[in-house]
Amino acid sequence: MLFFRSRSDASAFGRSCARGLAAAAVAAGLLGTGLLCTSTAARAADTSWTSGTTPGAWSTAGNWSNGVPDSTTNAYTTSSGASILLGAGAQAQTFFVEGPIGGESVLVSGSLALSDQLWINIASGTALNTAVPLRLYDPGSAPVSVTANNATLGADPGNQGAVMLDSRTGGNVTFAVTNTLQIGYDGSGNAVYSYRYPSGGTGSITANTIQTSVIATAGADDYNLIRTYNPGDSVTATNLVLGVNGSRGGADNYAGNWTIANTSLGDQSTSGTNYITITDGGTFTNSGAFAVGVRGSGNYVQVGYVDPYVTPSGSNGTLRLTGTNDLVIGLESTADNNSVVVREASTLSANGNIVVGVDGTNGQFNVNGGSTVTSGGARLGVNAGSSGNAVQVYGATWTMNGSVRVGDKGSDNEFVIGAEFTAGGTVGGTVTLTGTGKNFYVGYDRSSTGNTLAVVGANSTLSVKAAGADLVVSGNVTGTGANSTDNLLFVYQGGVIDAN
Repeated sequence: MLFFRSRSDASAFGRSCARGLAAAAVAAGLLGTGLLCTSTAARAADTSWTSGTTPGAWSTAGNWSNGVPDSTTNAYTTSSGASILLGAGAQAQTFFVEGPIGGESVLVSGSLALSDQLWINIASGTALNTAVPLRLYDPGSAPVSVTANNATLGADPGNQGAVMLDSRTGGNVTFAVTNTLQIGYDGSGNAVYSYRYPSGGTGSITANTIQTSVIATAGADDYNLIRTYNPGDSVTATNLVLGVNGSRGGADNYAGNWTIANTSLGDQSTSGTNYITITDGGTFTNSGAFAVGVRGSGNYVQVGYVDPYVTPSGSNGTLRLTGTNDLVIGLESTADNNSVVVREASTLSANGNIVVGVDGTNGQFNVNGGSTVTSGGARLGVNAGSSGNAVQVYGATWTMNGSVRVGDKGSDNEFVIGAEFTAGGTVGGTVTLTGTGKNFYVGYDRSSTGNTLAVVGANSTLSVKAAGADLVVSGNVTGTGANSTDNLLFVYQGGVIDAN
């Protein structure tokens, strides 16, 4: 791989090659990656902004060292930053934002089209959100739009970049990437985010593929993240890949409206502690594959969250899986301790199954705090090596119209329905199976042993009452050899099973 570490490097290289694993396509929960590179082509000489932070027009030749850039020219800000009035039709090949850390370049009032990419790769040394190398600013009546073929933030170890969408009341700011937006290729503390502003305008982030923490060392020191803060904010992408090889890649949806086709966390075995947070009334709609821990470990999704660092902070969120794909937690055998939690009276809906452990281990799906889940069915420990996976439903409800297998072929998995103690009293958990002829199995295959269903506490209920539906323990439905053993059912402390 080649990286531009200085202006001279970029000039010598000519057109840049987009960094890393690009355009990750998610299919059936698996990611395919490839190298995306632009072709070389003749271009005009580079040009640098010469007016510093004194406001000036992009279209004024005197504001540039070598004339106004066009689609074949690399444009640079200087170390002092820039304040640029874009106007209509501003363009460049690649726009290199050169800092400074702790300072910023500001684009206002107009549109900028980049035939290659936006590039921010500044030596770090300050915390995330105090360094805003590029601010897209609409004070309320001057929309700003930046479109690039690709965008790279934080290409090198220790380097970072940030793009802030600052849209005030009545404003409109758009950041669109035709191909791949990489947030932290090999650096840490990179971000694309909206400015939190009461009664703010709209901020829109779109890309074909959004990647965070691409290389294994990325995110080692700080998070690489994408974040929205306001009800008018939106994120739209075909693929959202949080942690390709690296860690601590985040997606925070505070109050926004996100529409994603395919989502994955922890793509490779080196990729851990990547996350999604949906809160403050935010909505996350996913139409295709959704995998938490493809090969990596410690990745998590939280639907509902009270942020102690944000005032005021709401609490609930909504996750919708509108396609036929399953929600998968722990796909491959290297995936361990991945989780999804639904809390703070939040909502999760899925047409497919909730699957905790295809080959992965110690995955968790937790629902509590008066939250509501609907899904097709549920699977815990799908294949023989998948063990230690758990579901917990405390003081919340989960309604399913498909079959449930606690221990499909796997062993030592558990499904717990329990009561939650609140200020208003004890609230039981409720799981209801509504599908005609759909059974609730504890131990499905003959190889499945040591799986547990527990219904615990007052007002906690499992209901399996649809026509032709049964609760089956050690049914030995599939497989060969001796019957499975040690699959257990516990009902105590006022728990209730209401089954055919």
